[in-house]
Amino acid sequence: MFLITIVPMIIVVTIFLLTNILNNKHNNDDTWLYVLPIFAIMFGISIYRSMKKQKKFLETYKVTISDNEITREQMNTPPLTISFMEIKEIIKSEKGHYSIKGSGRDIIYIASFIEKPEELEQRLQALAPIKARAKDPLHVKYKWAIMIPFAGSALGLLLLDNKILITICAAVLAGFIVWLTYEIFTNKNMPVTARRRVWIFFVMLAAVIYGTYLKLTGHPIL
Repeated sequence: MFLITIVPMIIVVTIFLLTNILNNKHNNDDTWLYVLPIFAIMFGISIYRSMKKQKKFLETYKVTISDNEITREQMNTPPLTISFMEIKEIIKSEKGHYSIKGSGRDIIYIASFIEKPEELEQRLQALAPIKARAKDPLHVKYKWAIMIPFAGSALGLLLLDNKILITICAAVLAGFIVWLTYEIFTNKNMPVTARRRVWIFFVMLAAVIYGTYLKLTGHPIL
């Protein structure tokens, strides 16, 4: 969870700093040297607060297996129930995490550090055969790598002058934002607070569109 939080923040800070360094390079402006410590302090405070909230969020996780269904409950997240008759498969990942797949996008994720893991596995085994993965697929194991094209596209949109490359970078960024918004609204394991903050992505999308317009035309709308 720490890596999931820290990687996007590092990317955002790096993009900001690189942009300012490159823009001020010819002006001999060392303002970024003073800005960097402020960013470091703000970054540390943000990470600390985020980790406290994440810890509280994870500690409220609970999974209940009754006579005919399995239910996942968690703070600020609508409960998700899958009937035994709807279970399509149960997968145990390389690191010991479980995924119980039901109908549609109903998926209950159970982390390996849950209490009483042996008892849990016995109960799950009674519901359906557990498919153990010796190795997780690359898209699961390195899902953090999706931030690389996102970061590269953001840098390209800021620093490139070629209109074709600018258009490609903007399309990648817009597609990523739209996909992320879709996931937040359709993923049943997403906290309610995440859906309340989805307006941030619309602001980001508007910024990408407007920034692309400026780079391609060189004229502000107003």
